Amino acid sequence: MVKCRLCGLSFNQITNTHLQYAHGISLLDYWEKFPEAPMESETLHDLRSKNSTEMWKDQDFRNRFSRIISEVWDRPGYREETTKAMSVGLLKVMAKVCADPEHSRMLSEAQIRRWAMPGARERQGETLSKALSGCTFSPDHIKNLSKAQKARWARLTPEEVKAEMERGINSPEARRKAAETNSQGGPNTTESMLWEFLSEKYPGLFIPHWVEPEQIGRRWPDFRSTNRLKIVIESFGSNWHTFSRTEEEIISEYKKLGWTCIVVWANSPEDIIVEWPTLVKRIQEVM
Repeated sequence: MVKCRLCGLSFNQITNTHLQYAHGISLLDYWEKFPEAPMESETLHDLRSKNSTEMWKDQDFRNRFSRIISEVWDRPGYREETTKAMSVGLLKVMAKVCADPEHSRMLSEAQIRRWAMPGARERQGETLSKALSGCTFSPDHIKNLSKAQKARWARLTPEEVKAEMERGINSPEARRKAAETNSQGGPNTTESMLWEFLSEKYPGLFIPHWVEPEQIGRRWPDFRSTNRLKIVIESFGSNWHTFSRTEEEIISEYKKLGWTCIVVWANSPEDIIVEWPTLVKRIQEVM
């Protein structure tokens, strides 16, 4: 059940009928006033999702729905009027959000809480995956999506960004899957060259991530030592890493966990040959 923020009564769903008759406002007014408030209970949401899934499995239903929608949208003037009305309503909401930093902050916090709900990301991911299967997007559409995502992240504070990252690509589960994918795909050319040198110079001392991936803190190192020295070696390429900030942050993270991190910058196997003497010297210093 969800509570109406105006009267405190509980409902399965906050409807326009209740808001109009009990409080004299519309759904849009309620949403603008309480952007973080849930509009329906989790039970009702799950039931609707299940029923919707079952309905869309029926080919006859899909055909009827498609035919009805086509007939409605083909009515003279309907498409233009509906698009205009939706645009005006959306612009009003967005204008208020953009003009009021506090309102924007509340929306961001509500979105974060929504994604933090158990299973929310998984359900949304599965739904999007099914819906977008086989779809293609125009360059302009992709550009607009990218712009919207950048604007969303720009509204978050550093603490909110960190929390989002920890729940997303920096989560233990996401990093575990990434490590498994890397181990299945094998090493790239620079990692192969580096491993060839390491295994010859220090036989049995290091083990690569594609042979035995292991998480250290929230990271999965490219190479790690198998003895008490606790050394990790990360192979970075300038195409994927920012030189100073990335290296300093990762070295610091490993240091807090009692590991010594050595970073090798290499975009090709030839770079490994150039950097090898420096790497050997740094390993000797730790040993």
